[in-house]
Amino acid sequence: MNALIWNIRSVRTQNAFQRVKMLHNHHKFAFVALFEPFQEVRHINKYRRRLRMPLGIHNSNGKIWLYINHGFDVSVMSNLDQQLTVLINNQYNALNFYATIVYTKPWFNVVLDGDKKIGGVLVDAADIDDFKTCIESCYLSQVPFKGSPFTWWNGRAGDDCIFERLDRILINAGMQNIFAQLEIDHLPRIGSDHAPMLLTCSDRGTNKKKPFRFLNFWTEHESFKEVVRLNWDSHISFNPFLEFKRNIKKIKKALTMWSRETYGDIFQQLIIREEIA
Repeated sequence: MNALIWNIRSVRTQNAFQRVKMLHNHHKFAFVALFEPFQEVRHINKYRRRLRMPLGIHNSNGKIWLYINHGFDVSVMSNLDQQLTVLINNQYNALNFYATIVYTKPWFNVVLDGDKKIGGVLVDAADIDDFKTCIESCYLSQVPFKGSPFTWWNGRAGDDCIFERLDRILINAGMQNIFAQLEIDHLPRIGSDHAPMLLTCSDRGTNKKKPFRFLNFWTEHESFKEVVRLNWDSHISFNPFLEFKRNIKKIKKALTMWSRETYGDIFQQLIIREEIA
């Protein structure tokens, strides 16, 4: 499954929407989320027809446009000025997941680390801490990306030039249990001062192996230390490096299974309960 998320900064300038159409023709997106279309919402279906997608919806103030492709059902769960939350159901494999598309201005329009910005005024550590606290308290992690480390450019050169990573995709453990692999491509900034984010999700029906990712909130679970203890051999070996490698591999496998059993069922139950409610 592929998707496009882009702060397009107007669907009418610099052939920006034409680029969306070309990308969709190539990647066949399941959904396209556009921020700041700078166009009245009554025109949303005109652009939907250009993409040949069956459904187009927007948030309450029209700053977020979302297009859904054939083969996917969508239910709007929350519609506010700064976010649009939907439940997306894949008709082909019955997989469903929640997606919250956030128009971040102003509170989340910040970087997560000082090295995610070049130029301009120094990063405010308090803003970074607030954002990190929010992400950690929601048990979210960032989807890994390819391409430029910066997603926004102020369009200036020399001493006035500023680059920042302002655009990102965050997921929870439930999303990682649904998809074997998730990855973002930061595409070139053409048509907007923000880079389009091409999201690729490989479901568990494919042969791609899911990379191991350690989630910080695991350590807060009461059984975490016991899982590590039971799967770490501490006896003396003539080849300590080989023994260390073997232990790491064993721990990865054990934690992956433990996470699926401990957290996977919880997220599935939440989905079922919300559908019943």
